[in-house]
Amino acid sequence: MAAPESMDKLDQHSYEGIRLNGVFYPKTELANHDSEAFRIAACFFDKSSSLTVHTSGSTGKPKAMVFPKSALIQSAKATIDFFGLGPETRAGLFLPLSFIAGKMMVIRAIVGEFDLHVHPPSSTPLHGKVDYDFVPLTPHQFDRCIDQIEAPETTFLIGGGSMSPELIQKALNKKLHAYASFGMTETLTHCALAKIQEGSLTYQPLEGVEIDVDDESALRVNWPGITDGWIQTNDLIHRENAGFSWLGRRDNLINSGGVKMIPERIEARLLTISVPFFIASVPDDKLGQRVALFTEGKAKGLDLSTIEWETPIHKPREIVELDSFLYTESGKVRRRATVEAYLRNKV
Repeated sequence: MAAPESMDKLDQHSYEGIRLNGVFYPKTELANHDSEAFRIAACFFDKSSSLTVHTSGSTGKPKAMVFPKSALIQSAKATIDFFGLGPETRAGLFLPLSFIAGKMMVIRAIVGEFDLHVHPPSSTPLHGKVDYDFVPLTPHQFDRCIDQIEAPETTFLIGGGSMSPELIQKALNKKLHAYASFGMTETLTHCALAKIQEGSLTYQPLEGVEIDVDDESALRVNWPGITDGWIQTNDLIHRENAGFSWLGRRDNLINSGGVKMIPERIEARLLTISVPFFIASVPDDKLGQRVALFTEGKAKGLDLSTIEWETPIHKPREIVELDSFLYTESGKVRRRATVEAYLRNKV
């Protein structure tokens, strides 16, 4: 892979401004407008050499991270080059600007000189014919609007969580042009992308991204200019040539009677559940842990006996119906915190 551009070429002051909602705003006028998109753009153009962002808090307490602005530009360029974004592109933004995914779309609009249309975040952002060339969405947003949209020419970037097999099949049935993303705040959103197509999703690293695995097949990522060395993740993967398929999170693993199970693989067999759900472990006197199905509300008509399980021990031994899960500010389910709260209340 080619080395990233030298830092002296990645200077934010070489850009002229930003096009928002069809209007170009020079960088000298950004401070005159009072909205989050303008504030992000103004921060990008100020004299400081870095920008502070915060992690989502889905696997722990949110933490602040400081990135040089050259890293923001490098990340933006990788996405722009991959999708061929440019001055003729109309992009729709329905993500919160308070988190890294929204902030990076503002940076990409500056670097790629495309027209960014910013909308208030919504769980049902689109309906009817979509007149944008490029739209990033969360899996939840994509799922809530996919049945109501006509978008044969739009490229969707789906990130912030894993896509269910059912949602992938919906995208295929509608012949939508969509990509699943893999990344984290530490990589300034996505560092690998997988085209939604028949078969399992295979993520391909972006230009300059290096991947490796540890002894337990957990992914390691190095993106010179962005990550400041190798990052060890808890994401279990299967290497496939230069790319990988995602299996699940190591910190979600269930060890029941010595059998290690990946919850995400069990979840893939539960496509007919009509309410939000996840698989996790609860304590078991004999097995140490047992598989439990957590649902947000009552899953009507659920019959676990009709499902073909990988082994009998993979079948959930318990169904926990909760009024609501715990979520991060960015809308991700806090699995561990939800389970811990349930266990505390059960005592």
